[in-house]
Amino acid sequence: MPRNNIDRLKQLLQRTKEYKDLFFNSSDRDAYFYSDDAEVKREDLIKRYEELKELIIEANGGIPYASLFGQEGVDIFANSYSSSNDTAAFHCLKLAPEIITKTIAYWGGKKIKVPETNPKKSELYIKKEIITGFQNKGKPFDYTKLISLINGLNNNYSDRDAYTCSVLIRAIIDIIPPLLGLTTFNEVVSQYGWGETNGKYMKMLLDFKNDGDGTLHNQISEDKDFLGIDKITMLGNILNILLQECLKRGGLNELTKAKEQRKLQSIPLSKINVTIVEEKNDGWQNYSIGFYMGYSFKFVLNVDNFNSNKPDYLTLSLKATNADGKAWESSHFIFETEKPEQNVPFKIDASEEKKVTVVLSDQEFSHNNISHRFKPDLDRDTMILCVNTKSGKIFDLPVKAKIV
Repeated sequence: MPRNNIDRLKQLLQRTKEYKDLFFNSSDRDAYFYSDDAEVKREDLIKRYEELKELIIEANGGIPYASLFGQEGVDIFANSYSSSNDTAAFHCLKLAPEIITKTIAYWGGKKIKVPETNPKKSELYIKKEIITGFQNKGKPFDYTKLISLINGLNNNYSDRDAYTCSVLIRAIIDIIPPLLGLTTFNEVVSQYGWGETNGKYMKMLLDFKNDGDGTLHNQISEDKDFLGIDKITMLGNILNILLQECLKRGGLNELTKAKEQRKLQSIPLSKINVTIVEEKNDGWQNYSIGFYMGYSFKFVLNVDNFNSNKPDYLTLSLKATNADGKAWESSHFIFETEKPEQNVPFKIDASEEKKVTVVLSDQEFSHNNISHRFKPDLDRDTMILCVNTKSGKIFDLPVKAKIV
């Protein structure tokens, strides 16, 4: 082994450790992983690794693999220097320096333990319990096609047939959207309620569809065409997460609920607008026109529903804090209408604009003795009048401080 190759391996080891330390010790790993600095370092590492790849493969008896996300056969270096999956990069970077160190020892004449390069042939790509779950699920859907595709995927993954696996994964993600109440996998990725991490994973599946499309449609040519099994392996845990969610949620009622939700989302919000015209709160007063005993607050509101084609309804609350941070909230209101009633929403008709007076208190209407209770400071900007409409619009209107 020429000495310069060992030196190059040592340089790869040093730069891999530097990148690992920057990534692992960053206060915001996600931000660093997607930064320009990280991208420059990865490009350098990939170039160095490709030049030394054959040395690493020979020293380790094949491409170094690891177990990740419950899957065997994850290419350590392809993922350590990857710019697309921060989670895989994080875990594989823990192993890459050790592999390079062993490679240096091997070419330096020292014996090293050669790791097993291929996953166990008996492993299942899609877990048995998921297959059994769909077999036992029954109506309302017919899961025969899905189960057949899953079994085919397991068999071809066992045979390390990356091309057939890519086509089967593409087929599976194309047929499952109705199980989550949606019609396309794009909607599954963008509209289903995934958490942040699983949302990223589903986006990876969506991106992988292009590989499946290429396998199906790209014609044979003189160019090298190779899809590695390691990329299939990386998606295994993600596809299991997706199918587990389909098993748990799948059903016609889910589809119906989703359609209703989309129908509601398609209805535009009312164009109603609410503003405070007058605050009759120069001090603590009994503004309750005989309904509330003791102190209350009084506002004149302008309610403008002129540009809407349907009536709307208003409910109110009043929130504030005092100097020591103690919270206060009114929970009762009365609109001054022809027939004023406590906590009855105010109706504003379509294409109508009007002014209305409202009184708010933190006590129910009562003729009994008034109990002592906390009252917010009127000389501090902490009070908010909260207006909720049946159409879905919410107004948080600041109340001006008063000098009292």
